[in-house]
Amino acid sequence: MQDRSTSVRPPTSKSVPRPAEGRAGGTNADEASVLVMEALERLAGATDQLANQVIQRLDRVRDDLVEGGGEADQKLRERIDTIVTEVAGRVERLEAQVDRGLQELRQRLEGAPHGGDQGGGAIQEAGRQAEQTLRAAAQEVSEGARSRDAALRTALAEGLDNLGRNVERMGSAERGRLEARLESAQERWDRAFAELRGALESAAQERAQTAHSVQSALQEQMRTLAQGLELARGAWEKRMEALASTVETSLRQTESALRGGISEQQRVWQQRLEESEQRQARLQQEAHERLARAESILARFEAQSQERLKDFEARVSGWHDGQSTRMEHIEEQSRGLRAMGERLERSHQDIMKFLEEARTHATEQQQRAEREEARRVNNAGVSSYHAGDYDAALKLFEKAITLDTRFAEAFNNLGLCYTELGRHDEATAAFESAIELAPELGAVYNNLGYSLYLQSNYNAAVEMYKEAVDRSNNSSAAYTNLGNAYHKLGETDKAVEAWRRAVEVDPTNERAAAYLERVTAGVTPAPRPKAG
Repeated sequence: MQDRSTSVRPPTSKSVPRPAEGRAGGTNADEASVLVMEALERLAGATDQLANQVIQRLDRVRDDLVEGGGEADQKLRERIDTIVTEVAGRVERLEAQVDRGLQELRQRLEGAPHGGDQGGGAIQEAGRQAEQTLRAAAQEVSEGARSRDAALRTALAEGLDNLGRNVERMGSAERGRLEARLESAQERWDRAFAELRGALESAAQERAQTAHSVQSALQEQMRTLAQGLELARGAWEKRMEALASTVETSLRQTESALRGGISEQQRVWQQRLEESEQRQARLQQEAHERLARAESILARFEAQSQERLKDFEARVSGWHDGQSTRMEHIEEQSRGLRAMGERLERSHQDIMKFLEEARTHATEQQQRAEREEARRVNNAGVSSYHAGDYDAALKLFEKAITLDTRFAEAFNNLGLCYTELGRHDEATAAFESAIELAPELGAVYNNLGYSLYLQSNYNAAVEMYKEAVDRSNNSSAAYTNLGNAYHKLGETDKAVEAWRRAVEVDPTNERAAAYLERVTAGVTPAPRPKAG
């Protein structure tokens, strides 16, 4: 047996919002709205009860048929379930329609003007529309229930016909049991439909009573509202009469005050106008007097000016005659002074040129003397270096650089001293300065590589020895040192090639020849690079 259950919702208690209280002039309308809403709530509750009763009756009929036994036709049960589902959907739509009707009525009641014939008419119209909506909804439920009743009866009749045909094929014992069950189901079905008809009739009566109550409440409230409006209209007319009287009195008082103020203001302005005219007459008299005095002064000034102008013209004429003679003499003197200035300018230029040449010659002489002194000091440093007195040689090389800051050879020798003293960072700086001043000197690259070799930086030493080979005319020593660096890096083939090139360039290079002989004999040489 299939377990099919339809949940029956309890009657819903809808709370319809009431119109806002405290609106001026709308007390009677608010009371009418409240009564209408209460009546509609009762009607909505009765409709909910009717819907739930219909669903409960259909559920019991369905359950009775299902309990009739597994031998009942499956298609009959499915059709009954479909009818029950349709009835439940119709009831839900009815509830939604009732909700919309109540919501629309609430909006119309809240939006309707409070006070006046217009408010009463809106309330009465909203009540009539709500009543019609609920009547239609209840009628729809009644018709739906009747139509579903007929559909159920038709479905049962078809099911019974099918059962009759099946019974013909059963045995006598089974047929007896089935007939007993069918009789029991028929009794339960008749009782269910009798209860359903009773519920529908009760709901119809309750709906009619509710509608009558709503109509009576609306009529009573409309009478009360009409009386309230009549009283309000009388009070309003009295207030308007009092207001008109008050306004008229205020207007008369204001007019009187304005007239008095205007008269006083006119008198003040008339007095000020007279005073202004008197001041204007005095100013005109003073202006005429001052103009006359100015004309007299101007006439005297014009006469004096004419006399002075004639005297000035006479003096200017005499001065001009004497000035012409003096100007000719001055021009002659100026020409002589100009010629003398030109001669002095040429003499000054010759003197400045001589001084510049003398200064240049003196500077060159001084620089030549300093370079010669630098070379003399550098040679003395070389002697000290070869004697093994590196400290004395260092001082001499530094002095040579002070005398000639662009003496690349002195920087190179300074780097060699630093190398012998183990000051390799300073040696590197000295060699780099020498390379910057004379990048073409290959010996400087060879000596820088020697310093790097002593610091075990063999890769950098290889690069410097290659630079020395590229720039040195006699590169045998550089090739020897390059072979020593390759030997330290474990690159024996490159070391042998470098030593062989050193011997080819200078066959008297015994050190390179000795390294080659040892490598050929299988003895590992212990080469030591040589500074350039």
